[in-house]
Amino acid sequence: MNGFVWQGARYEGLTCDVMEFVHSFGGEIIESGDVVVDDPRYFDKNVAAIAFMKKLVDDGVTPKGVTTYMEEEARRVFQNGDAVFMRNWPYAWSLANAPDSPVAGKVGITVLPKGPEPDGRNSATLGGWNLGINRNSSKAEIEAAKKLIKFLTSHEQQVFKAVHAGQTPTRISAYNDPRTIEANDFYADILDVFLSAEPRPISPIYNEISYEIQVAVHSVLTGQAQPKAAVESLGKNLKGLVY
Repeated sequence: MNGFVWQGARYEGLTCDVMEFVHSFGGEIIESGDVVVDDPRYFDKNVAAIAFMKKLVDDGVTPKGVTTYMEEEARRVFQNGDAVFMRNWPYAWSLANAPDSPVAGKVGITVLPKGPEPDGRNSATLGGWNLGINRNSSKAEIEAAKKLIKFLTSHEQQVFKAVHAGQTPTRISAYNDPRTIEANDFYADILDVFLSAEPRPISPIYNEISYEIQVAVHSVLTGQAQPKAAVESLGKNLKGLVY
């Protein structure tokens, strides 16, 4: 039996988890476009957050194999009844409560724990799907794309996706629609998670930033680097990208 499973493989999911630990400890990596991961205001908090992730593994609360876990690996362990807690996305709820699930009817949802006081806070990584229009599209294509986007983000479509795919609405009216609630009774519990959600580092070179975060933290989780050295290295690498 494991205590807590999450996403520790070196990919985007790790960045999502890292940001939750960092924010929960009152830390930050990018602020208003500037690299602050090694700023005196946040350095110790960031180090503590990453050290805590490593401690979970070292103490056996989290399995050592977490360094290879993506969403589905974590879900399978949890759904098999082999973990008490799991960090994952809302889609996992319907699967965990499927008729053939060993933990069906035994799953609850709550906000992620706060880090140390006084700066600790409940924080979840903001996720979602984005719809955009190519700037090189013709006028006719742009108008058609606008119609499609309006349709996909409409009240009825958001309710449909919530009922049939477990995708959480962004429209409050769709979120509170009786059909949505009937199909997803856990939405009453998960609303606080969404209200405390925070974005990943905002930058036009986000992919590069995320890669550096993944490399730095994964090196700690796999015992190749110490938290303090990893944060220092991350700060140096990110500044090389941003400035």
